[in-house]
Amino acid sequence: MKAIASVLLLGALTTLPLAAQSANTSVDVRYADLNLTHPAGAQALYGRLKSAARQLCAYDFTPSDLYRRVARKDCYDRTLEDAVEDVNDTRLKGLHAANARPSAIG
Repeated sequence: MKAIASVLLLGALTTLPLAAQSANTSVDVRYADLNLTHPAGAQALYGRLKSAARQLCAYDFTPSDLYRRVARKDCYDRTLEDAVEDVNDTRLKGLHAANARPSAIG
């Protein structure tokens, strides 16, 4: 369930391709339109990263299937953590740290 994220470096960071190994899928998260030096920009990017992580890790599971539910949460948490680390922005890292609590992705 290890999630992989990488950053394209083209002068300024503009796209973050997120990939989850388990699903063999990826989602490009674009953020050239955001100013990460402002809290609103970091918040908007964080929302996009969370949405992409949910999308990547949203495989079907039966609510009573605890193993898959835990695996899905683990995928989401790792994918989001890796993406935040790859962007390597202080505001984004602070936002992620402030939101580091059990996630509700159901």
